[in-house]
Amino acid sequence: MLMRNSETSHKLTLCAMLCLLSMVILFFVRHVPLWAELPLIILAGIPLAGVSAEEDILLCVLAYAITAIFGLGFVASYAHLGPFVLFFGWYPLIKPIFDSRGDVFFRWVIKMILYTIAMYFMVDGCAGGALMPYLNSIPWYGLIPLVYVLFVAYDYLLLLFQYFYLGSIRPRL
Repeated sequence: MLMRNSETSHKLTLCAMLCLLSMVILFFVRHVPLWAELPLIILAGIPLAGVSAEEDILLCVLAYAITAIFGLGFVASYAHLGPFVLFFGWYPLIKPIFDSRGDVFFRWVIKMILYTIAMYFMVDGCAGGALMPYLNSIPWYGLIPLVYVLFVAYDYLLLLFQYFYLGSIRPRL
């Protein structure tokens, strides 16, 4: 029983460190130029992929809640935290659930549907389009494929971070 408590406290501490890393990245959102805010918000969700690699769903929910709630104090406005809360905070946590499914086509269809719904709320519901004014000059027929290519790159980046975490960081802890 003592071993289990030690393992649980170790995972909880690791979760807290990864949440702190995400919150530090969210803190820098208010100190960068407008064009760098969205990439930093996207980058803030990547350390949470380490929490999901621990395969504990309760820690995943806890990490997302802590980072989103405390992130409100770090970012400049609710509109800036919206993309993190709507997609980039919870997606790294549920990505291993999708990746464990066998059918690749079904997995990507579900991922794209979730991403499309989140993008709709990010652009229209959350920020009113004010978060990404530098994208207003790109026509919609060029912007939609660009957004999906960026999502595939983000998904691959999360996968690489999980492999790096499990191969390099986790064995040393």
